[in-house]
Amino acid sequence: MRLKYSVVISFAIMAATCATAQSVRIVAREDEAPNLFSGPTLGCFLRTSPVDLRLIWGVPGATYVSSAQSFAIPTTRNSASNAIISSLHDWVLIDQGGEVSASALSACQAVRTTDLHVSGGFDIGASSASGKLAAIYSHSTGVLSVVAGLSNAPEVTTVYSGGGLPLSVLALAISDSSVLAVSSHSGVYVLSAGSGPVLVYPSTDVPSLAFLPGSTDLAIADRAGTQIAILQDVTGARSLQVMATASGNMSPPSMIVSAGRGRVVALAGAELVSFDIARGTSARVAIMAGAERISALPTPGVVMVTATGRPAQIVNFNESNPRGYVVAIPEHQSDSKRVR
Repeated sequence: MRLKYSVVISFAIMAATCATAQSVRIVAREDEAPNLFSGPTLGCFLRTSPVDLRLIWGVPGATYVSSAQSFAIPTTRNSASNAIISSLHDWVLIDQGGEVSASALSACQAVRTTDLHVSGGFDIGASSASGKLAAIYSHSTGVLSVVAGLSNAPEVTTVYSGGGLPLSVLALAISDSSVLAVSSHSGVYVLSAGSGPVLVYPSTDVPSLAFLPGSTDLAIADRAGTQIAILQDVTGARSLQVMATASGNMSPPSMIVSAGRGRVVALAGAELVSFDIARGTSARVAIMAGAERISALPTPGVVMVTATGRPAQIVNFNESNPRGYVVAIPEHQSDSKRVR
């Protein structure tokens, strides 16, 4: 009991000093209502079995992940095969055995859920940098769907299939202006509703893509070439800017995310490699061995690192000397394998 109240007091102090994180008023646990308290939050932690969202509250270095009971999503089944959350953590898409639904979120709680009637569910998904759009792809049906209106009236607006897609889609990204990029075993393609896919970056293994906010500049994690690159203006003149390669003792990158304000962060082995595009600066941070995924949190420059059966880490690239802060997750199961 002493620990519980000390946590409440310490986070109340942080609430008065933290200016970057959002602040909400929540119930600590169901058995503590109506004892309410306020504190800064960093976003939501999403898992898929069982389906629930957990509020991440505090600041990097002093963070607590809520219990699942207070923040469960209403679902038709106990587990989901896939789920993605928006870049602003204001909606979540869930695939439960081929049934796809969209839930609008407030403080990590589902306030409205809509069935999307997408056949075959999805295996890969991505949110645009602003969170206005999502794209989902199903290996079983070979269909890529664009979903708009996610925070108020979700609907599938565009569908690609057959000749509109390359074979063997590995990763995808969607821009704030609805531009779609996908990777296959032959490279990265830009999609157009009026014509076939256009090859813009040849490579045999690009496991992750991300558009920068408000632009058609595409961040590329090229595992085959062991490089991180920015392909500027993918629908126009296209200019390639290589940010890092194996010559800098970098491991092959496995994932890349847009972390707000012109920053991209890549997972490369046991480190994160970050680039501030506007300032032309970079940073490398050692993280836990075996890291599997990174996800950008709503606070610009802050990312979460996860691995199966292990505590998460949060890295704040706004610090002068960023590092990985360990975050314990109650009953942690890192089976949210495609959270973006």
